[in-house]
Amino acid sequence: MANGNKIAVEEDFALDPENVILNPDDDWFIEYLKPYYVVTADGQYLFASTQAGRRPDRAFYMVPEGYRLGKGQRSFDREIGLRLYDVVLRYLQRCKVLVQEGIQGEPGYKTGLRIVFSLENPHTAYIAWMGRMMVYPPEEGMAVQCWNYIVPERLPDDVVAEIRTFWPDFDPDEPLTLYDLTRMDEDRRRVMSLRVDYFGGAFKKPNLTMVWNRGEADGLISYHAGCTSDRVLKGLSGTGKTTLTVGPELQQDDACLGKPHYGPDGRIEKVQLIGLEAASFAKSEGLTPSSPEWVGLMKSRQVGPDGKRPLVLAMNIDCEGVEYRLEEIAGHLVKVPRPIPGQKVGSLQCTRYEKSGTTNGRFIFQFSELNPNWGSGKEKWLKTESLSYKRFDVLEPIFRVVDPAMAVALDAGCESIITSALADQKPGTRVRSYAATDFMAREQSQQALLKLKIYRDLGLGLDGKLVFFIVN
Repeated sequence: MANGNKIAVEEDFALDPENVILNPDDDWFIEYLKPYYVVTADGQYLFASTQAGRRPDRAFYMVPEGYRLGKGQRSFDREIGLRLYDVVLRYLQRCKVLVQEGIQGEPGYKTGLRIVFSLENPHTAYIAWMGRMMVYPPEEGMAVQCWNYIVPERLPDDVVAEIRTFWPDFDPDEPLTLYDLTRMDEDRRRVMSLRVDYFGGAFKKPNLTMVWNRGEADGLISYHAGCTSDRVLKGLSGTGKTTLTVGPELQQDDACLGKPHYGPDGRIEKVQLIGLEAASFAKSEGLTPSSPEWVGLMKSRQVGPDGKRPLVLAMNIDCEGVEYRLEEIAGHLVKVPRPIPGQKVGSLQCTRYEKSGTTNGRFIFQFSELNPNWGSGKEKWLKTESLSYKRFDVLEPIFRVVDPAMAVALDAGCESIITSALADQKPGTRVRSYAATDFMAREQSQQALLKLKIYRDLGLGLDGKLVFFIVN
């Protein structure tokens, strides 16, 4: 990564080493982020963000000539977008930054990531700490195919003025996520987020969008899904993927790829499951000790022989003896949890939402904390595919589908109920979206046709190799 006396991030973009924190460890984050978290009575590190959820309405795509986006995916003017990247990257060269590397994907299909965070607002480092838990660690000599630039603070006035010379309507206070997929044919993808301080909107979903897009281009299936060693449970956000997959057999709870293996006659003989994440970004709403996810949330209670606890990071969850405030720290207005004077910091309150102001509380725990066999390297092969299909008002609670065309039709017309994970839409709104993933950056029909071939080749009938069912 070093390039002379500079740190090379991508071609034609390098940083001064004096301004860079490179791949810091947990101890660095614990010390650096002290002004921004409280430690609960159960040992979780509790953070806050000003944005309570993702803003998919502010996501746009730059794509190659002739490339067709799918329904609901919005393109962005290529000339303006590339100039915007140039300006923001020059801004990052004068900032204190954190550079983080990692891998998304298991053996069988790995994608190298490099993420650059502006630390002009030090609070941004919480996103990097959560991100460190979510992806696999970097490998010596790994190739990087995807880049993510995260700048949550308001751009300085001189930078805004330069942007407005070619984009007069630029609003420096409005969140923006801009994907640059113009060089996907060279296996290069990047994304930039401005004014996004929510982990799911700045790190998790943008990275997955790029990795899924890469996998789809290489003939893989993108699954917005949880999985065990042979079962996939897919569905849109808020359909219960984590709740229904968490347990001792848990491999993934949100993001997978399916890699078809072809026989000499061109037929698909089997599908390898590839997990993309190392941890769960789980929703805390309504959790009680009887909830499957509770074990992951409370792993931090356990103290090992070395006196250390398993790492659990949490955000935007009500907590006994804690209130949330807006404070100016290091020249930036941030939302932070603070102990209530005269009260002792207690436990997280997952069924209370008055203090946090949102039901979209989140926490991160590593899959290995629930499944001792996680990460064993054993290959996973698809035998059962389930679609969480929230149309309980018109469909039976559970049924098996044996017709490949019907399975694709159901998959292509999935509905869900909007949850507080989306900050741009009212919770409770019913929406319809293609179930492969609601983070696609291509025509949905390409994945539908690949699934149809898989279902036909493997067979969904009683004598087939694959079971497909709907769960309501």
